Amino acid sequence: MPPSSDDPELRLLYGNLPEEQWLQEVWLGKLKEVINKYQPDIIWFDSWLDRIPESVRQDFCAYYLNAKRRAQEVVIVRKQNDLPLDFTVLDHEKARASGASDHVWMTDDTISTGSWCFTRWSTRWPRTASCY
Repeated sequence: MPPSSDDPELRLLYGNLPEEQWLQEVWLGKLKEVINKYQPDIIWFDSWLDRIPESVRQDFCAYYLNAKRRAQEVVIVRKQNDLPLDFTVLDHEKARASGASDHVWMTDDTISTGSWCFTRWSTRWPRTASCY
């Protein structure tokens, strides 16, 4: 597919960047911006982290875990085997570990039936949910 615009000033807007530049300036750049501005205690990856090259994932981990050599304890949470368990927490979404584990893990669950947001169910058939 051709790019949406050939204008060099709109390359970032339209995503017309070489992959390595996008990984460094957009993916890693946004994470560094959040880390620098807000010092989050936790960064949680939902999925598809395996699509990011391992070297870029390692750059992120090193940057986050060593940011400003702060005394703040931080955690990286992931759902797949995208990062080592030695320094991350495995998320068993809507589940739990089947037994004792040598590694820290967590679980998360929905706050409404069938939805990750608060829902108010319709009284009409078929029942539908609206997120608020």
